[in-house]
Amino acid sequence: MKYVKGRRALVLILGVLLVISGLGVISSDIGIDHSLMEPPLPKETSAIVLSDDPVPAIILESPANNSILRSGSIIDIAITDTFSPSHVLFNWDGLGDNVSISEPYEILLPVGDGQHDLLLYANDTAANWESALFSFVTDDTDPMITSPVDVSYAEGSTGHNILWVLTDANPDCYFILMNQSSIECGFWFSGIEVNINVDGHTPGVYIYKITAFDATCNCFTDTVVVTVLEVTPTTTTTTITTTISTTTTPSLIITTDTTSPPPTIIGPLNAGSLSIALAATGIIIVLNIVVMKRRP
Repeated sequence: MKYVKGRRALVLILGVLLVISGLGVISSDIGIDHSLMEPPLPKETSAIVLSDDPVPAIILESPANNSILRSGSIIDIAITDTFSPSHVLFNWDGLGDNVSISEPYEILLPVGDGQHDLLLYANDTAANWESALFSFVTDDTDPMITSPVDVSYAEGSTGHNILWVLTDANPDCYFILMNQSSIECGFWFSGIEVNINVDGHTPGVYIYKITAFDATCNCFTDTVVVTVLEVTPTTTTTTITTTISTTTTPSLIITTDTTSPPPTIIGPLNAGSLSIALAATGIIIVLNIVVMKRRP
């Protein structure tokens, strides 16, 4: 009987303990797992919201705005944004539809001399839009140079020049060579006159060449040939003709005769010949008597 009473008391004690445990009075250190009786807790969740307010930035990297270029030159653009841009579009001169482009943002300058306007649009994933306008000048035309005639002159003469006139929409510089040696260079403006004096050369041929460049390295060349002629000295020959005339003077003949008539003088008389003749014959005659008195 004692044993039965003891078992009932034990069962009663265990029942009381279970009731108390259900009410949360006894801690879990007696080995009872309370987690099976607790309801599950709800899971915690969080939302991350990213802000994208700045618009994309459109940057012209090269060349500089308003540059003078040849057609086909590359326009290099950069697009920056908080996040990657969604769309990039461009248009030349407002003609036709916008063209979509992706990295690298390289755009070719169109053909046709003159100014061209590049309009760019960019937006990001938050639908922020930005636009930019850049301008460039296309120049595919060579400069123009008037072509003077060739020059020819005699050595020692002066006043000989070459005159070139240069024209272009975007001029830059020019060079002049004489027989492949540089003699002049400089910058020029459209309509300039380049005047070169070519005096003072020795006889020979001289090649003058001018080359004009514009801002996009278009160029044109003109050549003028200068010929210097040798001067041949003029020789004047003077011929002097001397005529020597020989006059034969008749001999003076004096004949002497001891008889009459007196001596006869033959031939023209003059004082010199008479004196010589008289001296030669040794006859002394008074000159005035002989001259004034002649017998027949």
